[in-house]
Amino acid sequence: MAKRGPKPKPQSGPSVVFSSRMSVELKELLEEAAAAKGKTLSHELQVRLARTFTEDEKIADNFGDRQTYMLMRTIALAIQWSMLASRPKKQHWLDDPGWFDLAVKTINRLLEAVRPEGPLDDASDDAVEFNQRAIASALWQQVQAADPSAPIDSGTRMEHTLRLINDELADVAARSKPLDLTQMFEEIAAKDKPK
Repeated sequence: MAKRGPKPKPQSGPSVVFSSRMSVELKELLEEAAAAKGKTLSHELQVRLARTFTEDEKIADNFGDRQTYMLMRTIALAIQWSMLASRPKKQHWLDDPGWFDLAVKTINRLLEAVRPEGPLDDASDDAVEFNQRAIASALWQQVQAADPSAPIDSGTRMEHTLRLINDELADVAARSKPLDLTQMFEEIAAKDKPK
């Protein structure tokens, strides 16, 4: 079982009466949870509601916002489903070139299916490609440079996140090579030359 974080603390200070409707089943679940802890129903409700705000903060810290978080969950489901629909699993999809390509194409189709309507902004294809490649390269380089053995309470949240990613994906991150900016600018210049 996953390790739980700190127990949410109910708000201190004066309390107010709050009345709300809920299903009988949900009330029974809350009463059972409260009884198991030797607490009141009111306390259980307050702790659970407070916990949702803590979870929202964690989601914002890790994903930016709830929509991005849910989109990442949807992408993970799409990868799982694509693996189930293909051949028997022998390797993890990150280690099998065929499965990896299947996952990339599935992710792209998943995102293309919900693309917002309307024209693209006026960014050139070269600028978009440069931005995508630069971000991908820089991010993987930061993951490679992160030290997962650093104290957990040291550094910024971003540094902590990069260390966690390195701890799980160091061998995957090692596949990424630094972006050769000179070569990339030459490629862009070659496209712009008249033929």
